[in-house]
Amino acid sequence: MAKEKPPVFGMIQRTGQVVIQMLANVRRVTIEPLIRATVLPGTLVYTDEYSIYARLEEWGYIVVNKKRTPQLSGKL
Repeated sequence: MAKEKPPVFGMIQRTGQVVIQMLANVRRVTIEPLIRATVLPGTLVYTDEYSIYARLEEWGYIVVNKKRTPQLSGKL
């Protein structure tokens, strides 16, 4: 059996910076500091349904889930 591929976390700012980070794991303690160091509180964040993103509002971000807002499909 092949080794598992390491998780890769990516963020992109419209017409701006791209951040891609290979992670040791996908736990909150790993992802939260990366998000907080890269994205200012109050920023509008488009996400998928991965459970870690449920905390973004608690951390001060405005969240739009692409799957739950189908009218945005193709406009992101």
